[in-house]
Amino acid sequence: MRRLLLSFLTALMPMLVTAVDEHEFTFDHPRQQSQYLELTKILRCPKCQNNNVADSNAEIAIDFRKKIYALVKEGKNKEQVVEYFVA
Repeated sequence: MRRLLLSFLTALMPMLVTAVDEHEFTFDHPRQQSQYLELTKILRCPKCQNNNVADSNAEIAIDFRKKIYALVKEGKNKEQVVEYFVA
């Protein structure tokens, strides 16, 4: 029974991390939120194969989402954010 519960909690953990991660972001304008969502779908997770940053639960993807959020809040446009990650 313990093993089953532990397996269930382990499987559930990435979903909880993502849920908490996404709720900590507040935007000044709906435009910023849509830009953030678009960028997280465009940029790829460097650790995961065929996953974008929005769909990945890897720690680096979470860090990417936080940085994208910060850059969008600073007023950077889509091209500037992409250029930041390319550099």
